[in-house]
Amino acid sequence: MGVRTVVCLLGAFIVWAVPVTAQDSSRVVAFRPGQWGVLFSIESPFASAGALRFTSARAAWTVNATADLNVSSGSRDSATGSAKSSAGAGSVFLNLGRRRYAMPRGRVVAFSGLGVTGAYSRSQQRFGATRTTRSNYGTGAFAEFGAQVHVTPYLSLGALWPIQATVWQATADDGTRQRTWQLSASNLRIQGGLYF
Repeated sequence: MGVRTVVCLLGAFIVWAVPVTAQDSSRVVAFRPGQWGVLFSIESPFASAGALRFTSARAAWTVNATADLNVSSGSRDSATGSAKSSAGAGSVFLNLGRRRYAMPRGRVVAFSGLGVTGAYSRSQQRFGATRTTRSNYGTGAFAEFGAQVHVTPYLSLGALWPIQATVWQATADDGTRQRTWQLSASNLRIQGGLYF
């Protein structure tokens, strides 16, 4: 799903939600200490799920796991002829942090978060009878910025923009090790939430 689609969907929700809640103060978002929430997001090639534990009406601890998988296959030509090739890669990120919410405006509430991240990824390539594998371990920090519209007091739909800095330690089949730094700012992601 593209950024324009996300923005249009959120814009439609906000245009619908704000006038309604301006006439009904009982629909203002109200979190409470001890409340739990479940987060979910699906956007190719990523899928994520997480949980929130509110410590106040404006702050919560959050844990979130994100996974992605990419697989491809085909054929490659070389000096000795053509051979089948395939490649696959997958990664898992685990984030633990603190999310803070702004003062709600009716059903709409903005948020931001900071925390630490751990990651693991593995990639494999085959070309004929030759196979190479690479494993990567990563640690770092993340920040997130977003907003959500509460369709009901128990269900929200919104978008977030994640930024992540990670130090990767890579190990190849032959024992070769390599350390790299990565700073990534992903596209906007749609995120849903359930609260109870």
